[in-house]
Amino acid sequence: MSKATDRSGGFTLIASLLILTLLSALAVGLLFMVHGAGQIGGNDLETNVAFYGAESGMEKLTADLAALYQTSQAPTPADLTNLTNNPPDATMVGSMNYTENLTWTPDPNGNPASRVSVISAGPNAGLSAEIIPLTLQVTATRPSGASVNMTRGVEVALIPVFQFGVFSDSDLSYFAGPAFDFQGRVHTNGNLFLKANPGPLVLDAKVTAVGEIIRDRLANDNSAGYTGDVYVPNVNGGCDGTVAAATTAPNCLKFKIPDASWSGGIPPVGAQNNTPPNKWTPDISNNTFMGFIGNTTSLGVAKLQLPFVQGSPNQAEIIRRRPSGAESVTSPLGASREYNRATIRVLLADRLADLHPDRGPGVLDADDLCIGDAYLCGKDGAATTTSFNTVSGTTSFAVADKNRTGDQNLIAPTCDLNVRGPNCTPAGAA
Repeated sequence: MSKATDRSGGFTLIASLLILTLLSALAVGLLFMVHGAGQIGGNDLETNVAFYGAESGMEKLTADLAALYQTSQAPTPADLTNLTNNPPDATMVGSMNYTENLTWTPDPNGNPASRVSVISAGPNAGLSAEIIPLTLQVTATRPSGASVNMTRGVEVALIPVFQFGVFSDSDLSYFAGPAFDFQGRVHTNGNLFLKANPGPLVLDAKVTAVGEIIRDRLANDNSAGYTGDVYVPNVNGGCDGTVAAATTAPNCLKFKIPDASWSGGIPPVGAQNNTPPNKWTPDISNNTFMGFIGNTTSLGVAKLQLPFVQGSPNQAEIIRRRPSGAESVTSPLGASREYNRATIRVLLADRLADLHPDRGPGVLDADDLCIGDAYLCGKDGAATTTSFNTVSGTTSFAVADKNRTGDQNLIAPTCDLNVRGPNCTPAGAA
């Protein structure tokens, strides 16, 4: 009896050791599994952070590229390459290293090659654009080694403004008296007022406005009269031909007052497009007129910004003389100003001090050439000893001499625009 008990006790010890070994193995396996899951989760987290970092870099590079083309229609290869030197900083995305590249197919001069194409979709569909394909590449790397490489192909579309029949940067009005057939695309970055009396007013091509399209009044808020009809096509060529033929064509439709996007007054600034109850009915724009007339609400029309207008009160600035003050020649307006772009400038002024207002009173350029004799060129209310260059008797600027008679080349001899009088005569011919 005692021998059997001894044998049983030894077996229990062995069984306990085996179970303890098995449990230890399970615990070690569970530990490795938890550790591995933690590493996988950490790696996944690092990869996600790197992905979002790369996406941030890509979006910033894309935005910087768009901003560059807004300020310069023809950036140099150096301008484009410099964009890759400004990735998101630590205040945007922390603990991230960036490598960025911007590549393109070069033309013979090394600039991005372009092609002309017709925009097939969107609010600018049908317009010709100069398409410039570019490839953007961003690699974002975390300190842990997680890295994401992102590539995006973009196309810069430069839309020539001269293909519009009318392009307006502010409110645009049509108030036709007699029958008026306007051939050409119409776009305004403001509101569009369409009226006729007796008319009709026929618009032959696509009509778009960033603001509202109004039919019940003029831009001066006059709602009386001007009850004539306005016609807009719903297919290409729908209103072509004579006015009589257009107004009876099946695809040249009346654009009635209830069809407009706004009525009952002048749209307040900042309240366009979605102010009830004058909300545009998309069905009219998209279904009745098949997208041939619409605005931001109905067609997603975007503002078309002329680069040289930025920071300028009006487009006429590009043909004006550079003003006094510190206007940079590389600014959007300065780079487009004809005064800065011209190799030869012919300047006319009433006084010597007005020739170069950007340089100060009476300050001339070393390359200035004077029209006429030394007396005329020096005459600015008093004699001067200033010497001027001459080339075969031909010169490149003139000042008015109000004390002499008889035309002298481009001189207005008895005329001072600042002291107008009965003896003010037109300038003579060169």
